[in-house]
Amino acid sequence: MRFTVRALADGTFTGYVPVPAATYAGERVFTARQGEREVSTTLDVESDLRPLANPIDRSLLSVHDVSSEETVGEQAPATNAIDGDPNTFWHTRWANGSAPYPHHITLDLGAQYDVTGLQYTTRQNSANGRIAAYEVYVSADGVEWGEPVATGSFTATLAPQTVDLTGTGRYLRLVGLSSIAGNEFGGAAEISVGGVPVREVPVTATATTRCLAGTAYVTVRADNDGDAPLDVVLETPFGTREVAGVAPGRAAYQSFSTRSAHVDAGEAAVVVDGTRVVAPYDALTC
Repeated sequence: MRFTVRALADGTFTGYVPVPAATYAGERVFTARQGEREVSTTLDVESDLRPLANPIDRSLLSVHDVSSEETVGEQAPATNAIDGDPNTFWHTRWANGSAPYPHHITLDLGAQYDVTGLQYTTRQNSANGRIAAYEVYVSADGVEWGEPVATGSFTATLAPQTVDLTGTGRYLRLVGLSSIAGNEFGGAAEISVGGVPVREVPVTATATTRCLAGTAYVTVRADNDGDAPLDVVLETPFGTREVAGVAPGRAAYQSFSTRSAHVDAGEAAVVVDGTRVVAPYDALTC
């Protein structure tokens, strides 16, 4: 953004320059120029806005399902939310009667991802269709969803709003619980997703619990399903073990003492070349 200021006789200027509302948080350089002369300063801008990390190519995204979309009174299908054009938008049904909240849109990411964030850009030309309170879910199969991986409320800003989250799966569902305008309409101009592809590794990970002399143990097993030796790390909250060169068709395993007569349900993992294959285990009291 450009501004014109008038310097004092000694060449100095003191005043306030507005920072655009869509400016991301972080260090920003401000420069003043007069002819061939210029001076710059770096300021730390405070903002709730930040870029989306690890953006997934939107050409890989598709709409898996949507609770409601308007295609009669206007062309506002759910696919508008991932077309890369903020001037188009997804809007919930209104022409033949509106559907009440909650509303949702589910995206197929095209593959399994460690999902790191979601970016929501609201409708640009009207207050209708702007989601306020929301929940975000991630699922491996688009059927089982579990607990939300993020909750909160969007604001009325027209700038993209980024939500940090942690989840692993192929499907992401944004659920709107209320609207900024206080009506029944939901939607989005754009929805982007950040994530890192989950590398498929030829290993089956399992974890079980058992009692031994009044102490609960967690046993982790890694079966090499591939055709080459694997170096694996067996990982639990109670310790880790590195095993080199597990032969094809063979397994590595280790029992880890919890040093307690009880263990809560949790997750162990087998790590191969930095990729974690998670294995849940049940609670147990000895």
